[in-house]
This record gives sequence, structure tokens and C-alpha cells, in this order.
Amino acid sequence: MPTENEIKARLRVMGYPERRIEGVTQKLTQLQPQLQEPFERWFETGELPKLEVEGFNADRLIGNMGMNPAAVFLSLDWLLREPALAKGHLDRGHDYVYFVHIPEEVED
Repeated sequence: MPTENEIKARLRVMGYPERRIEGVTQKLTQLQPQLQEPFERWFETGELPKLEVEGFNADRLIGNMGMNPAAVFLSLDWLLREPALAKGHLDRGHDYVYFVHIPEEVED
């Protein structure tokens, strides 16, 4: 298993905000046993697991939900720990918020 410092460094490279790195690192070091070896393989080679949990896999989580690899492992872990709750949230997906600049009216 990579060290906490190695995981933190990888998360920084992936663009995680500094305020989230500690919490994400802790969760990644405590993955369910069946995710530990796939996580190590991904960390070393970039190869994502073929594992499917409750109908979700890395390809679906990345392709359909826009997750990065760390989020994939956290989501698969959540699906293993709390299948009904995690599946419900992931099935609903997430909302996209778009900000549109509406110019103020120009006075003549």
C-alpha cells in the first residue's frame, strides 16, 4: 500500500483542494479489503479495476459521472460498506450548476 505521503502527493497532482486531501487520504488508506490490491495496482500502473459493485464499475463512474480515479475507489468502497445508501445517491447522480453572466441593462 502506498504511504499516506505518497497518496497525498498523488491527490495534489490530481488537483484535489488542500482542505480535502487529509480526509480523502484517510479514506483511501482504509478501503475495504477487496479494493486494496486494485488500489495499489492503480497507484503503481494507472490500471483501473474491472470490479463491479451494485452495478457500478470504474468505467461507468468515470464515463457517466465524471469521477476521477480516487473518487472511483471511494465510491466503490462506499457501495461495499453501505450498498443501499450509496446506490441510491449514485443512481440519482448529481446536478450541474451553470453560472451565466447576464449583463446589466445599459442606460441611454
